[in-house]
Amino acid sequence: MTKDEQKKAELKKLAEHFNPLYEKLINEYKNTHKLPSRGVIDTPELKALKQEELRQFKEILNKYKD
Repeated sequence: MTKDEQKKAELKKLAEHFNPLYEKLINEYKNTHKLPSRGVIDTPELKALKQEELRQFKEILNKYKD
């Protein structure tokens, strides 16, 4: 497996880990709050999850940096 393939596999695994967490938090929010017709769900929990995902994403990119 090449470095590029390894990087893609790790990024895919990262996405597979975080996507269900996002969905769970969003569904919990939707069940307890009325949503405006146009709006963005931006809770402290979602912000923290996004920051952690970004941190891990950067680690993977740096790991496979040439």
